[in-house]
Amino acid sequence: MPSLRSLNKKTASYLFSTLTLILALIGAAQPQASASSVTINLAAPSTLSGTPGGTITYTTNWSGGRTSTSWEIFTHFVDSSGNIVFQDPAHYPNPLTTSWKGGAYTETRTIGIPSTLPAGTYYVMAGMFNGGTRLTLNPGPGVTKDNQTRYKIATLTVDSDLTIVFTPLNPIVACTAAAGTLVSAVSVTGGDGNAVTLAMSGDTTDFALSGSNIVVAAGGITSSACGTFQTVIVAASQP
Repeated sequence: MPSLRSLNKKTASYLFSTLTLILALIGAAQPQASASSVTINLAAPSTLSGTPGGTITYTTNWSGGRTSTSWEIFTHFVDSSGNIVFQDPAHYPNPLTTSWKGGAYTETRTIGIPSTLPAGTYYVMAGMFNGGTRLTLNPGPGVTKDNQTRYKIATLTVDSDLTIVFTPLNPIVACTAAAGTLVSAVSVTGGDGNAVTLAMSGDTTDFALSGSNIVVAAGGITSSACGTFQTVIVAASQP
């Protein structure tokens, strides 16, 4: 028969083990997220457009957490070869990922497009990192991952500015020119490939816009305008 001392030791050991198990269960009630429990979704909008020197605004969409490590967000704008052409400054989300509780998290960002960036199509690649480590995320619908643990969340189309050319630039028009006489042809380059709409202001008494040409107005050149310099302004726009 065991002595009282050995029985007490066994009982104490049993109670200690039971208490440890209870504490472990309490700690497991709110588990920390593993790397794969954070999801990155498409940005809104997922199709962006802008011009060199302009700005774009987009919203990143995340879900999941919480994480044991506080992760920063990076967003790279890359060319077709994956090279970074510009980027949104890396930053910690608010709240931090260590405080996420499994719901949806969004943040809206505005960033400038470099004025020297050539027109073309670029890809918005985002992700999370801590020091030299990038977090492997769950890609949401439509999101794809590259070999650098970056996730494509949007496409950016950069259009060149519209440029208007007059041929000739400074025409001389006879005071007796008939209505409809060609004064200057208007051509437009750049833009996003959509139809261009022209509008004219300035001296609309003596001159008119006919298609992509500036012509003498229906009433001809007025006597008061004869022998003077007149200004015509043409604006080009796209939808």
